[in-house]
Amino acid sequence: MQEIHDFSYMSRPKPTKESYYTRILRKNEKESSVDHAKISLTHFENFCKDVYKKESEKVIEDLKVLAKKDSVNVAEFLDDLVNYLSKLKKMNMKTKERTGDKIAGITVKGYFSDIKGYLRHHRIKIDNDEIREFVTFPKSRKEREDPIKLEDIQKLVKKSKGIRTIFYKLMATSGIRLAELLQLQKHHFELNQYPARINISSAIAKNSNGRITFTTKEVSEDLKLILMNLEYDDLVFNKSKTLGRAKLTEETSFARLRVKCNIAEYDPSGKKHRVRIHKLRKWFNSTVTLAGMSTEIRKTLMGHDSYDGTYHEYTVQELADEYLKIENHLLISPEWRAKYEIEQKDKKLAEIQDLKKKVDSLDSSVLVFGKELWQEAKKKEILKEIQGMKLNQRQKMNLEELISEDWFKTDSKIVLEYFRNSSLEDEESNYSND
Repeated sequence: MQEIHDFSYMSRPKPTKESYYTRILRKNEKESSVDHAKISLTHFENFCKDVYKKESEKVIEDLKVLAKKDSVNVAEFLDDLVNYLSKLKKMNMKTKERTGDKIAGITVKGYFSDIKGYLRHHRIKIDNDEIREFVTFPKSRKEREDPIKLEDIQKLVKKSKGIRTIFYKLMATSGIRLAELLQLQKHHFELNQYPARINISSAIAKNSNGRITFTTKEVSEDLKLILMNLEYDDLVFNKSKTLGRAKLTEETSFARLRVKCNIAEYDPSGKKHRVRIHKLRKWFNSTVTLAGMSTEIRKTLMGHDSYDGTYHEYTVQELADEYLKIENHLLISPEWRAKYEIEQKDKKLAEIQDLKKKVDSLDSSVLVFGKELWQEAKKKEILKEIQGMKLNQRQKMNLEELISEDWFKTDSKIVLEYFRNSSLEDEESNYSND
C-alpha cells in the first residue's frame, strides 16, 4: 500500500501587504523602510488601476500564470511599471500636491525595488538577467548646485529658536544625517571626552553600519545644558511619535526659517533651493575636505556607503586626533571663531617668548663654552712652551702641582713667566758654577 505524505502542516498563509511589511521590518529593523515600502505599493496599486483597470490582487494572480508560461512576460510587465513610475511628478510635502517635475531616476529604482520584493513575496519568480535585458530605467541626472556657505549657517543659527539652534550646528559639525540625528538619545553622547563623541549605533545608522563621530567644543558646551535634564533613553531632538513625521516637521520648519533668513533662492537649475537642511551635512563634508582631512577618515565619520571598514580600521583616539586637527574650521559662531583666533595669537606669543628664553640661555651657554675653549687652548699653548724648556726635577714637580689648580686656567701667563724666570735663574746658576 502506497504511503500518503501529509505536508499540510508546512503550508504558509497567503502573502499580504502586512506580512511583507513585517518581513521588511525584520530585515532592516527600521520603520522608515516600511514607510517607503507603503509608498511604493501605493504607486503599484495606482499603476494596476490606471494601466490595467484592475485591482493589484487580480494583476498579481494573472502574473503568476504568465510567469509559469514565459518569464519574459514578467520582465516586460516590470518595464511597463518602470515607464509608469518614470512619469510620476514630485509631490510638495506641505501642500500634498504634485509639482511639474518628474521624480528622480534613483527614486524610481527605489520604488521598483520595493515592488519587485512584493511580487517575489507572492512567489512570482523574477529573473535578474531578464530585468537587465528588458527593463529600462531612466537616467539619473544631476544639475550643478551652489553650496551652502558659512554665512548661511550663521544666519540660520541666529534666527532659529530653542533646541534647533544646537540641532543645526550639530548637523554641520558632525556630518550626521537628519534621520540619524532625530533618533539620537542621551546615552549616544559622550560629552566628557574632547572632542565630544557621538556614538551612532547600528540601530539608527543608515544601512545599519554603526560608527562614531565628533562635534566641536562650541556645540558640546550647549549640549551639556540640554542633556543634563534628560534621562538615559530620552530622545534629544525628536518629540514626534514616528521618524517620518519628525523629518517632515524639521524640513517644514527649515523651509520657513530659510525664508525668514532671506536665503530662499534656488539653484541654477531652478528646481531646488540652494539652502536645504541636508546641505548642512554637505557643508561638513566640503569643509573637512578643504581643511585636509583624509578621504578614509572623512568617510568613516560620515558613514558613507563606500566605506565598510574592510581595509581601513581606526581607533577612537586616532579618529579624535584627526578631528581635532580641523576642529577650528568647523566653528560656526563669529564669537567662537574670534575666540579661537585670540587663543592662537596667545599661543604663538607664548611660543615666541619661550623660544627667546631658549635663545638667551643658549647665548649664555655659548659664551661660557667659548671662553672655556679659549682658556683651554691658551693653557695647551703655554704648556707646550714650558715643556720646551729645560726643567729640572724640582721645576717639573712644581709644574704638575700648578696644573691641578683651578686658577691656572685664568692665570696661566703668570705660570709661564714663573718658569721663564726660573729657567733663566738655573742657567745663571750653572754659569756661575762653571
